[in-house]
Amino acid sequence: MKSFIKNTGRIFSALCLVAVSQAALAQKINMVDSIDANQCSLIAQESCSSAKSEGVKVCTEKHKEAARKLNADSIMLGTINTSKHRKPSLTGGIKSVTITEVPASYYACDVKEKTSSNAITSGNTTSIEARLNTLNRLKEKALISEAEYSKKRQEILDDL
Repeated sequence: MKSFIKNTGRIFSALCLVAVSQAALAQKINMVDSIDANQCSLIAQESCSSAKSEGVKVCTEKHKEAARKLNADSIMLGTINTSKHRKPSLTGGIKSVTITEVPASYYACDVKEKTSSNAITSGNTTSIEARLNTLNRLKEKALISEAEYSKKRQEILDDL
């Protein structure tokens, strides 16, 4: 009976850990081009390096994970640097390796989401156009997936 209670306690602890992990993954992280210093406070600055072919995408995901751990809600990427290096390959030749370095700043912002009624009453179609342009730039830089792009694009268009 004691071992049953002990095992039940372990299972409960594991389930709580899974629930907390899922809540952390659900936290939305905004990718932003600029920050309003009056609304946001800098939490940390990090840099990521990757030798993979999709280095920007890999580093963006790493930055999102790090931002979640630090309870940041916004990330502003710095200037992305790529460099090529030559190194010996296992087959005896020389191969070229591209290293992508992506610096980022993590912020906690007090920005609240606009409601669709605010977007309609303000008649601010240029802000919707700007949001669509920003979204398109993020997709072109491979910072968001096609599914994320489609979902967010539809949300923006629903605000019309």
